[in-house]
Amino acid sequence: PVAPAPAGASGSVADLARVGPAVQGALDSVVSSHPAGVDLLQSPDDPELLELLPAGLGSVLARELRIRSRLAVVDLGTVTHPAARELAAASDRLLVVTAADPRSAAAAHALITAAARWGPQAPSPALVVNRWNRLAELSTGSLERLVGCPVAAVVRDRPRAMIGYRN
Repeated sequence: PVAPAPAGASGSVADLARVGPAVQGALDSVVSSHPAGVDLLQSPDDPELLELLPAGLGSVLARELRIRSRLAVVDLGTVTHPAARELAAASDRLLVVTAADPRSAAAAHALITAAARWGPQAPSPALVVNRWNRLAELSTGSLERLVGCPVAAVVRDRPRAMIGYRN
């Protein structure tokens, strides 16, 4: 049995730190399942909680998610911890979510450049442009050039349509 999640880390990848390598039974307590068949493992609210993860957990987690889920999405935050990098390198696809502004593009480029150094097993990255509209500072083509990888998806900024999803 898995102990209840600590305050502030409910349902995130950091909760797996308590179970160590016994990930298989623990995933049900931290993975949220969507009716569309997508499982989500969230990044902790506090990135410092990733320091609790033991080395080697990333590849174990990737294997167990493949067994458990048809499609799983893992939010790795800024991928600062070795276990998060291991999971990213073991993933089938690395999607970097970014906004269409120069600062976000520079951060995405730094992550893509770092991912290239993780070894030949690292998946090819792609961008998901969040809250894009025609008035954005950068076009999707400019983002592709600045970051150095293709745009896989664009989430348009539609404030009126999204009012129902607030909170």
